Amino acid sequence: MRRNRVPPERHFLNLLDRLTRDRRNVVFIVSSRKIKTLVEDFGTIQELGWEECIAPWRCSIAAEHGYFYRWNSRMDWTLMVRGVDLSFQPRVLATLTSYVNRTNGSWIETRGSSVVWWVHTPSFSMRRHYEDCDPEWGTLQASQLIHDIDALRLPVSILSSSGFIEIGPQFVTKARLVSNLVNALRQQRFPCPSKTQPNRRPADFVLCFGDDRSDEDMFAYLQQMSERCVSNVITCTVGVRPSSAHHYVRSPDEFFTLLTQLADNWWMAQAWSLALDLYCSMKNKGGA
Repeated sequence: MRRNRVPPERHFLNLLDRLTRDRRNVVFIVSSRKIKTLVEDFGTIQELGWEECIAPWRCSIAAEHGYFYRWNSRMDWTLMVRGVDLSFQPRVLATLTSYVNRTNGSWIETRGSSVVWWVHTPSFSMRRHYEDCDPEWGTLQASQLIHDIDALRLPVSILSSSGFIEIGPQFVTKARLVSNLVNALRQQRFPCPSKTQPNRRPADFVLCFGDDRSDEDMFAYLQQMSERCVSNVITCTVGVRPSSAHHYVRSPDEFFTLLTQLADNWWMAQAWSLALDLYCSMKNKGGA
């Protein structure tokens, strides 16, 4: 069963396209969504992959909190962890079905690694709007559902967020995905470890945005990483709320404004670099 879904705004896709065209940038989209949805929503970006001369990706996508990921559109999807125990799904589905029967407007989404009980409809514009479910009744039922899932004593993690509850396998987290990404970048950028510089940095600068509770472990991991292997790490929530992130923007509009400024500055720096190269080339020719 599929509900109406708001796709990414065209402005956001244009910003991603601009950022990925800069060879110095690596853009990674980490979502809880299914592969099919992400391919539909982000497939319009011209190039999802870092330049071949530097690394095999430039903008990568991860689905279901990183359970599935791929480095670019020319590569296959990879499992974060192989042999994950998904035997919990039938028992969880039976419990969720009973809640759907008594909570009008709620529905179940089955993903490759998890099961989700929705009481509100999600939006990629980071705005939520209500389904037919009464908000107060949905909140009450969500609290009881978490208690009932805990009582099953299954090896699962429970994510409760705005409008949904997701039950998935343990150890599949965005923090683990980021750890894999950092290791891959380090190996790609510095394939031969140096005895004089054993801890060379995989990136000069990391900027991480998130608007969901599932992003918190990623924020916490990046803050720890900033102390070890990256000099500049900025974690930022979209919306004001308690968070492990050190910064916030108040709204999706502020988020888009900030991304626009970043894209403009990168393109301006690129233009100045090209102009300088051209000037030096013409000067050298004139001197010859």
